[in-house]
This record gives sequence, structure tokens and C-alpha cells, in this order.
Amino acid sequence: MSRLAPTIAAAIALAVPTAACAQMPAETESTSAEAPLTLAEIATIQQLCGNVSRMYARYLDDKDWENLPNAFAEDGVWEVLGNRMQGPEEIQGYWKMRTADWTPTHGRVHQIANEVIEVIDRDHARGTSTVFIYFF
Repeated sequence: MSRLAPTIAAAIALAVPTAACAQMPAETESTSAEAPLTLAEIATIQQLCGNVSRMYARYLDDKDWENLPNAFAEDGVWEVLGNRMQGPEEIQGYWKMRTADWTPTHGRVHQIANEVIEVIDRDHARGTSTVFIYFF
């Protein structure tokens, strides 16, 4: 029987273009870049960006360094434990280095809580969350 030890690891702050979250479905795109965002557009952007957070956690838990950069825009910023990284390659490199000595049986699960995604405009959103990491 394994014992789970919860650890509050970090508050992740992502400032990524919403294009990195995913393409918005055509039916939610506005015809004018100047028009205010509709509630449907805001909700879609928030959902797509939330998916990116979950994708990031899954890639970390699986040590999937090849796909980890897919969770970030080219100019995406990730901050944790006093470290600030910008761009997919820098983030990928940090995690490869940080976890290089973890044994193959070292397990962990990220649990994302209190996620808030602020939609700035059609091209930008900022998200913050608290992440609990269970090591076992």
C-alpha cells in the first residue's frame, strides 16, 4: 500500500495568448475585432485555457517532455518557486533538469484548484491557480 503525501507546490501564473489555448470554434468568433467579447466567447476562451492547464499537469505527471511544450505559446510565461521561464523550450528544459534524478517509480499527481482565467481580449488571457502535488 502506498502512502500519498500532499504537498502544496506552487501557484502557476500563465500569461499566454488565447491562440495557445486553442482555436476558438468558428461559431464563437466575432465579426469585428473591435466588438466587445460576448459571454459565449469569454466562456469558450476560459474553457480552452483551462484545458491547457490540465494538459500541462498531465504532461508533467507522465514525464512527457516531448509534448510539454505544446501546453505553452511561444511567448507564454510560467512562474513557480521564484523561477520565471518564458517559452516552451525554456520550460521544457527546466523540467528535464529538475526531474533528471527522479527514479522511474517516483510518482506524482497534480491537482489544480482555484483556477481563475481572466480574459483580457480575443488574443490574450491570464490564468492563475493553486496546484497540489501528491508524491508517492
